[in-house]
Amino acid sequence: FKAKIIRRLLPIIYLPVAKNMFVTVSKRYIKKRFVNSDFLGDVKRLEKMNKGDIVAIFGGIWNFQPQYEDFFREHKNNAFFVNYLHDVIPLVKENLVPSHLNTIFKDYLPYMLRHSHLIVTSAANNITDLHTVANKYHPDLEVPKAIPVGLFYGFNETNQGEAKHVDLRPEIRGVFEQTFVLCTGSIEPRKNHLGLLQAWQKFVASDEYNGEILAIAGGWGHEVENIKQAFFYTGHFGGTVIVIERPSDIELAQLYKRCKFTIYASHYEGWGLPISESMYFGKPVIHFNNSCLTEVSAGAAYVVNDYQGLERAIKDLFANDEIYKHYCDRLNSIKEDLPTWSDISERILKGIYANIQQ
Repeated sequence: FKAKIIRRLLPIIYLPVAKNMFVTVSKRYIKKRFVNSDFLGDVKRLEKMNKGDIVAIFGGIWNFQPQYEDFFREHKNNAFFVNYLHDVIPLVKENLVPSHLNTIFKDYLPYMLRHSHLIVTSAANNITDLHTVANKYHPDLEVPKAIPVGLFYGFNETNQGEAKHVDLRPEIRGVFEQTFVLCTGSIEPRKNHLGLLQAWQKFVASDEYNGEILAIAGGWGHEVENIKQAFFYTGHFGGTVIVIERPSDIELAQLYKRCKFTIYASHYEGWGLPISESMYFGKPVIHFNNSCLTEVSAGAAYVVNDYQGLERAIKDLFANDEIYKHYCDRLNSIKEDLPTWSDISERILKGIYANIQQ
């Protein structure tokens, strides 16, 4: 279990000058013990570092950056440090995240500014946000060079095999018997499920409604009592909405394959994987025009600016065959050009070496 957590959270890629890339997160370099059962132990020093070596850290380390502070101070003048920035949403949209994240990110921000020669991130909007919050909280610190590299468009189906009827929960099998739209992602305020449900309720009451179902797939997050109450008092909106808690990869892939389209109503994102997953499966996606979401959808999505537009988009993709075909064709026209993990890895390496040579 500990090794699994470390692999997910502490990937350190060590790139010698000779460009022989290998992962240095291993038993030799990380003490695999927890302090107080929920805090990672100290990170050991790399056994040997030469002038000009590159250390790239791609994990989300805002919870335990103190373990790295001494390491960075010791080697700042020798190595070239690359940090991956997922986002700074807790400092940009403080009201949309748990309050403790605001405090954590206020410490995380100066760490990124002080200990990065280069910052790699998914979207250009994250770089804009980084400059905004740096100017607000630390105008005395210089913002390092930052480059956007995107993320891959795909879904890990390699370990799934063929989905069998028995692999799917009964409620999912029931959804497959109906025409449905899919919304994936954790259920929490930032993902804006309440706004989606309000637009859905209006659609159900309209003349265009023809028995369709809204399937929400994800785990329950923080501050969701109002969403649960909405389901309780409306009888899951007259039985037109179903929540599929924490679907397996097999279940989620089948949901993507069998839905008519997807909706991602999030208020703000650092990327928005459900959009890229939907595009990978060839399913049109509706999303709001905010943060980096238009970067992700690359001109292929049905982008809306308000809740009236969201309701209209739902009607269009369910009831208007011509509009639905338009968005399917638009997506298919760019699908072959969407980057894979190999493409993103190449972008990262090229970006690192281009900037270390400057």
